[in-house]
Amino acid sequence: MFPNMKTIFFFLACLLLLSLEINWVEGEYQNCPYGTEEMERCTIGQCMSKCHDKVPRSTGKCIAIDTCCCITRPNFHHF
Repeated sequence: MFPNMKTIFFFLACLLLLSLEINWVEGEYQNCPYGTEEMERCTIGQCMSKCHDKVPRSTGKCIAIDTCCCITRPNFHHF
């Protein structure tokens, strides 16, 4: 009986994590058209640099302590 309880809890935990992961990925890519970059600690300078290297016309913003979100850069005209 004991191993069955462990199996059930493990299965439920996996289902919960999977459902959280699916929701996170959907939201992540809706708000981050160029995806995300994982970082040790997200700083805006490093985040912008990483996104610019990935997609030249993009910029970055930190959406979590360790996650950088790559988004479209607004067009500014330099005179």
